[in-house]
Amino acid sequence: MSCESKNNPGQMRQVAFAYLTKYRPTSGKLRQYLLRKNYQLVEINTLINELCELKYLDDYAAAERILHLCRHSGAYGKIGLQALLLRKGVEYNCAQVALRDFFQNVDEHSLLEDYLSSTSSDLLRTIKSDTCDYAAKQKILRILLRRATAHGFSVATLRNYLRDYMS
Repeated sequence: MSCESKNNPGQMRQVAFAYLTKYRPTSGKLRQYLLRKNYQLVEINTLINELCELKYLDDYAAAERILHLCRHSGAYGKIGLQALLLRKGVEYNCAQVALRDFFQNVDEHSLLEDYLSSTSSDLLRTIKSDTCDYAAKQKILRILLRRATAHGFSVATLRNYLRDYMS
């Protein structure tokens, strides 16, 4: 494959439509694909804008789909979901709007509860028991903190969750 950039907009359009029929990409994923095919960025952006206007590409719908799937797994917090959307190629502004709309209906606290109950239920029971000493509780708290922050939950959300859980 040559490293020269390609200048044929008609051919780029055919390549883009072939990719669209095979996958349901976001604009970022389509942009990456066309860049790998050595098309020029200016022409790619023009085509992507046109495809968005024609509703062939819809980053907001893709973000909603991704968030809906993640809602039932409870594996990510707000920070993790934002990072996931950006990795999936959703444009930043669409990701922000989709997250705002998503968290109007879903509480991050409940997502954390689902995540911890599926991954750390033994640790939660141990920390709440009367037989757990201070050093063991501190160790468990560090483990929970690492797990929660690794999945995009904020420290404040974890702190609030544990406060409610322990009372």
